[in-house]
Amino acid sequence: MKKLFVTVAFLAVFLTACANPAAFFSAAAPTPAPVATTLPAPTVAAPTATLPPVTIAKADWQKCDAAITEETSFQCAVVQVPLDYAEPDGEKIGIHIIRLPRADTALADNHGPLLVNPGGPGASGIEWFTRSSGGAQDLHDVLGLTGFDIIGFDPRGVGLSGGLYCQSDADIDKYRYPDTTPDDDAEKAFLEEAKASFAKACIATYGDSLSAYSTTNTARDMDSIRQALQADQISFIGYSYGTYLGGVYSHLFPDKVRAMVLDGAFQPEGDSLEERYTTQLIGFEKAMDNWVVWCQDAANACAFAAPDVSARWDALWQQFDDKPVTAEDGRVANQATIEDATRNALYGPSWWPELGRALAEAEQGDTERLWYIVDTFDERDEEGRYSASESAFPVIICASGILYDAVPDAEGMLAKMREISPRFTRDLNVADLAAPDDCTTMITPPPVSPISNASGAPVIVIGGLNDPATPMRWAEKMTADMGPTAQLVTYSGEGHTALLAASCVDDVAYALLVDLEQPSGTVACAPDPDVSQPSWWASLPAAPSGAKTFGPDVANDLLGIERRNGYVSGYALNGDSATNADALDARFVAAGFRADEPFEDFYNGQRAVYVKGDARVDVTVLGSDAIATDDWSYLAEEVDKGQGMVWFIAFAD
Repeated sequence: MKKLFVTVAFLAVFLTACANPAAFFSAAAPTPAPVATTLPAPTVAAPTATLPPVTIAKADWQKCDAAITEETSFQCAVVQVPLDYAEPDGEKIGIHIIRLPRADTALADNHGPLLVNPGGPGASGIEWFTRSSGGAQDLHDVLGLTGFDIIGFDPRGVGLSGGLYCQSDADIDKYRYPDTTPDDDAEKAFLEEAKASFAKACIATYGDSLSAYSTTNTARDMDSIRQALQADQISFIGYSYGTYLGGVYSHLFPDKVRAMVLDGAFQPEGDSLEERYTTQLIGFEKAMDNWVVWCQDAANACAFAAPDVSARWDALWQQFDDKPVTAEDGRVANQATIEDATRNALYGPSWWPELGRALAEAEQGDTERLWYIVDTFDERDEEGRYSASESAFPVIICASGILYDAVPDAEGMLAKMREISPRFTRDLNVADLAAPDDCTTMITPPPVSPISNASGAPVIVIGGLNDPATPMRWAEKMTADMGPTAQLVTYSGEGHTALLAASCVDDVAYALLVDLEQPSGTVACAPDPDVSQPSWWASLPAAPSGAKTFGPDVANDLLGIERRNGYVSGYALNGDSATNADALDARFVAAGFRADEPFEDFYNGQRAVYVKGDARVDVTVLGSDAIATDDWSYLAEEVDKGQGMVWFIAFAD
């Protein structure tokens, strides 16, 4: 997700489980049968020494502040923990937590608390929790985890939990994309200034306390949350970096784990020097190859299509290296921006069409979509403000001892890396590997914490065969390290993480978390099939003559609805949401439909559900008034000024 300083683009750990911010919808999908294979032999590490006991007060749940969420079913609390667990009576930090209480209140259905970490490191668990798609409500509604108190939390140094801000927003913008292929002394000097800027600012602001923001301490915070919940054990879902956090928690507190689902496994402990430098390069280069094949397929209507998409991308990279483009806000996009936006979009196929449009427009000097992709993954809002994750990511990595050490044979390593990934190493040189920027400039790094599962709690580890950020090697390694009760689930679809992206994966996770049942051996899961156009689709209200229409390829992309979850089409319309909703209601009634859910307010628009026999269609009206709001402003460029849209959605059964 972010660069660990700015030495070179690949010197980073791209771990956050990301979702399309436009994804306001989700639905369950059909279940393919799992296929059993053989689990590798496990190993178990010994737990580490304990620290002095800490007294943790019971969580005092309150209505969440409106700035966090207006959802009345969510509750918020703060757990006070030591900044340094070796000094339990010293400085404290407040860990902010949020919960969706279990729906099934019968004692037999009480599975206790389910903690969730969305990754990063540095992703806000509270922001993840309140997402309209992919967050806590989907774990409850789609995955069916109604017997749990679902708990999200901002890890220390993130969001509300003492969020770290080493640099100002202006300085982040200033140093974000130095020219990593400098052509003169001034560019060389600025590159060196940019490399040193982050560590210098962090030391000046936080000093020695930076070492407190480690994965190990976050795992201890998780146990403090358990105590605040007055629970004997916790269940856990960890995405991406969160899988490593879960493994560290299990290592430190093995008897406190009920069950774990670890999705998109990241296991840095024990990696060789070569593995550290090449594992993610392999993943992203493979994902890039897959995107190129997709973009060259005419059926996908990729805006960057060409007989040789790879060559076109290479030419664009060189174009921006030779002549960077300055945006209206003064930020300069260079070849590193092209590379970063590309790598971000490779996280999942829902981003692939947007990448094609961004690159095609960048060729013409328009970088607006390019910056949209970069800013979304960097958590930079429209006002130019960054979240605490921008600083928390490198600080947590460094405080956890996850380093890129100097390479003795830098020439040999560089040759190997370029063979593995010619696209994402082109601005790398021998000096970068021989003496890379590392964490020792601001923190004395500790050993990387091992992971283990000494208690034998049931665990599933989910690895994606096409996961660019956390390739299968880490999933296989984590499964072995988590012991004989850990089972591997392989997912053959595209993208980073698979929970709530494939019903086969969802079913295995549900069985483990609810019933403590594990599959027999490794399970192989395939993506769910796309939802095809229903036979009754032609009976829906037709677009007015001359109106711009949106077919399923574009519509699914704009709304963030995966094709496996629903079939979508729509068209542009004139007027406000309420007026158009009334007109559509009359047309649906005239066509023999009835309103199963009448139109009501929906994110400044209007939403209803109509049924007719076997037909069931979700209708969303976003008039010109809705398009003008922050919720839907990203859609404004798809229609003429003063227009809005209507969407028809048939969700999977």
